[in-house]
Amino acid sequence: MDDPHATELLCETLEARIHERTSALRRANAKLQKEIAARHRLEKEIIEISEREQQRIGRNLHDDLGQRLVGISYLSHLLANTLEAAGAPEAEQAAKISALLNDALALTRSLARGLHPVALESGGLIAALGDLAERTSGIFQIKCCFTGPPTEPGLAHSVATHLYRMAQEAVTNAANHGKASEIRIGLVTRPGRTTLAVVDNGSGMQKPGPRSKGMGLRIMNYRADVIGGTLAFSTPENGGTMVTCAIPTP
Repeated sequence: MDDPHATELLCETLEARIHERTSALRRANAKLQKEIAARHRLEKEIIEISEREQQRIGRNLHDDLGQRLVGISYLSHLLANTLEAAGAPEAEQAAKISALLNDALALTRSLARGLHPVALESGGLIAALGDLAERTSGIFQIKCCFTGPPTEPGLAHSVATHLYRMAQEAVTNAANHGKASEIRIGLVTRPGRTTLAVVDNGSGMQKPGPRSKGMGLRIMNYRADVIGGTLAFSTPENGGTMVTCAIPTP
């Protein structure tokens, strides 16, 4: 016959162990949650620092280097005209130098606009995405177009900035790595949801190699998570890559 006292003692021991184990799991979970929160804060700070640094470099390119190139381009143009008027044989070379300086100035301005998208601040997300498509066509010499709603979706500036940077990353990947000849950027607004889509006709998504850090994709995923969005990658029926990010809107 079982000893009731021994059984009661065994139950108490088991309950104590369960309580101890549960407490340990709760402490471990609390510690893990703190570490996750700290990591998220660190990631957010890194993104914010990167954003500020890009804007600083963009402003410097526009305000400093860009203005210097404007002055040099103007002087070289005057020199070329003077040499041509004088019938000097160096006139042709001076004209070539002037043309190269104009190209360098245009590239500098384009880079500055990419690093510091003024259109995002002045005209909103629609203007910035349209500007991105225009610059992409000019820089990569490919067809890139943007379609969007007639009016701004009314997103917070931080949300619009994250969407713009995701579009910028997707477009750059398509042009550089996917070797696309056509890229379409789209912004669709529906009640309760705004969706950004970047579709290209390139070589499709490439699996990252063992040494690939995939930093661009990780940052895109992080940006989507920060704004409560859902980021997805897919392959359309006719090939290429489609990147979409859908976010809930009031």
